This record gives sequence, structure tokens and C-alpha cells, in this order.
Amino acid sequence: MDINTLISKLVEIADVDDFTAAEAVHAYCSLNHEGQWSKLYRLLSQSEFRPGPLWSEAYVDEFVLELVPEAILRVEAEEEVVECEV
Repeated sequence: MDINTLISKLVEIADVDDFTAAEAVHAYCSLNHEGQWSKLYRLLSQSEFRPGPLWSEAYVDEFVLELVPEAILRVEAEEEVVECEV
């Protein structure tokens, strides 16, 4: 999974701009990764969102943050369909 695909899917689902989606993906991955070998950590390391020193996950729009797992599931499902078609 590519982070830009995930951000685009979140923009579509949540009807928000790219920055808001990128911030939510970054926050979700930061809060929920299970170490450097996890999928979420890999996504976090691809993130171009670079928070400043005063930024906190607490400032992220909760509605958008809650939609990140749904966006992940949808992207994974779409990738599975493509793999099956090949």
C-alpha cells in the first residue's frame, strides 16, 4: 500500500483536503503502529507530512482520524481485486 493512495482514498471518503487527510493518516499511523516492521510504521515513514514541534495528534480532526482504518480497508480491498485480475 502506498501512502498517497491511502491519502487519496481518505480525501474521497471524508470529503476533506489533502493536507487534512495527510495529517490524519500521519497521526493514525503514529498512534497505532506496532513497531518498525509493521504496515502502519511503513506508511508513517513514507509520510511527507512533517509536523512542527507544537503539533499534537490531539489537534487532528477526530472524524477524519476515525475514517483512516476504513480507508486502509478499502485500499487493501481494491489492491486485492487488482491482484486477482492479473
